[in-house]
Amino acid sequence: MRVAAALGVGLAADVALDPHQTHVPLCPLHALSGIWCPLCGGLRAADSLAHGRLVTALHENALFVTALPLLFAGWLYWMLQAGSGRPRPKLPRAAAIVLIVVAVGFTVVRNVPSVSGLRGA
Repeated sequence: MRVAAALGVGLAADVALDPHQTHVPLCPLHALSGIWCPLCGGLRAADSLAHGRLVTALHENALFVTALPLLFAGWLYWMLQAGSGRPRPKLPRAAAIVLIVVAVGFTVVRNVPSVSGLRGA
């Protein structure tokens, strides 16, 4: 329930403070090095999704957009397990390694000069 409330507050703030029009502080990694991290553009992508602009959201942060359904399914499974009295599941080590490899791979690819379409703004 707390997660849903936090998401609701976050969505309301995102809609009220349109990141496409309002200055949002840059990612520290991008500000210092110019490197686009896996989360750069995530706020703009969330705003685009909230306004039904899927293609724009994919352009701003494709990893964030494609990961959302998986994150939601994992959260739902975790909540169902916790609600049934069973121990809350932990992320398997292999899944954590895959997440890290995908994040690093996405970071490398989106910073290749010829792949500017994955950088968003």
